[in-house]
Amino acid sequence: MDMYRLKKSTRLVVLVAAATVFAPVNASAGTETDLAESTQNNASQSSVSSEVAEKADSYVFLQGDQFAIAREAESALSQKELQEIKNEVETQNERISEAKADSNLEMKVAGDSITFWEKGPKISSADDDDIDPYFQEGRNGIEFHGTYVRVLLSKTTINRVGGGVTIAGVWIPEPVLSKILATGGAIAGLAPGGMYADYGIGSIVAGAFTHNAYPQRVGFQ
Repeated sequence: MDMYRLKKSTRLVVLVAAATVFAPVNASAGTETDLAESTQNNASQSSVSSEVAEKADSYVFLQGDQFAIAREAESALSQKELQEIKNEVETQNERISEAKADSNLEMKVAGDSITFWEKGPKISSADDDDIDPYFQEGRNGIEFHGTYVRVLLSKTTINRVGGGVTIAGVWIPEPVLSKILATGGAIAGLAPGGMYADYGIGSIVAGAFTHNAYPQRVGFQ
């Protein structure tokens, strides 16, 4: 199985206080807020449920700047699940190609994900590495993971939620932003490095998130 790499959930960071703030929801292993029940209730918003995405996660990998599915997935997933993942990967690859053609966006391939940000000033350390966004206010961006899409919100965006915002060419309406903040609870506005929220690619229609899209998970950059 060395032809693809396992996803690393340990990269995600969530404040210790989240355990109490997120009391209505079940937080998973101190890393993120998992909205499995909400996701099931909003399955029509996502082409792949969080359960199927998690099951297929280790079989989806990057080839250059496009996602592919390992052959082992054929025996590990049901036909229905495999087709759902194929549709998800195909749609994400299309979105990636569209974003690459936008000269206003910069792309970063890192490990098992591809991220697009709007071009702007870069903050780098002395050894030319990007400074961990947790120590700044975070950035707005869209991160493709093959089985799900991650929306990155800076602290400024969180504190100025109004009529919505366009991030990396995708329109995110106010109702979607409000759901993210409501899930984050009282400490959402205090997150020093901004927040993230995970969705299925089916939540994006014609370059915009559907108004009733609900996050599968939320956490802090």
